[in-house]
Amino acid sequence: MNEAKALNTWAKGAIQPIMVMGDFNAGGDVSERGLHHIDAQIRLMQQSDGNTFYRDLTRQYVLNADQQTMRSVIQEAYVGQDIDTLSWKQWGDALSAAYKAGKNVGLQDETYAVANNTPVTMNVLKKQYMLLQTDAVREDFKPHDLNDGSTTWPSAGEDATNTWASWDRAKIDHFLVSRPFGKWYEIVDDPNDPYTGVIKDVKVTRPGRQPEAISDHEPVAHDFRWVGPQLQTYSENETSKTRLVWGGANAYGFAEKNKEFVLTRNNQRRDLYLARFRMPMANRF
Repeated sequence: MNEAKALNTWAKGAIQPIMVMGDFNAGGDVSERGLHHIDAQIRLMQQSDGNTFYRDLTRQYVLNADQQTMRSVIQEAYVGQDIDTLSWKQWGDALSAAYKAGKNVGLQDETYAVANNTPVTMNVLKKQYMLLQTDAVREDFKPHDLNDGSTTWPSAGEDATNTWASWDRAKIDHFLVSRPFGKWYEIVDDPNDPYTGVIKDVKVTRPGRQPEAISDHEPVAHDFRWVGPQLQTYSENETSKTRLVWGGANAYGFAEKNKEFVLTRNNQRRDLYLARFRMPMANRF
């Protein structure tokens, strides 16, 4: 979080666009650590004894479950015992065995982040940056499926690298541009170019071994285009400043747009949901 706030401070003082890209170790629009499948919730439960954060997160998933069904499954595994005296691992083991057997265990896939999984890091960054992404790679309101073209970590074949029970598959590799400049960038990926977006199925073959993922992160690439006014830097009273020049040859598409730039009420923010404004103040954009 300190790093995110430092990036915001940098952007506040910049007079030119700043593009930041890479592994942010944080989810995107919807969750902080990826929306959890049922099996991921069970794995978390099994590791919740002695870990306060895991325990609190598990309780939130349990509260979203069908309580009667879930408790019946656990009671069936521990006949004659008071299941409220059991450990989280015992609960998780019972649910895991039943889930692997194809039974309904009462838990539900996370489709809207529970309180301890709401996006925090990205919400902080969005105060000074815009998240640039296409709809094809945007985090959806459901857990990521394997190799779905949106997940960037862990990459297909690298699920074993996720050793943190509070994480499921997530999109944590991002492109952000400082405000106000972010609204004047657009992604112009060629739909026929296989090397843009989240690039799936990139493998390497080491001598004597089978093909394997190039990294535990999927590669991500985009082509960007500036579609805003010309930026002119100048000095005034020994202070560097930037002015926006809306016309002329260096203002993209000015002539083609009938020499007009249309301002919008939403400031062309394409990376926000209304829910941002309903979150607790600490998490709010």
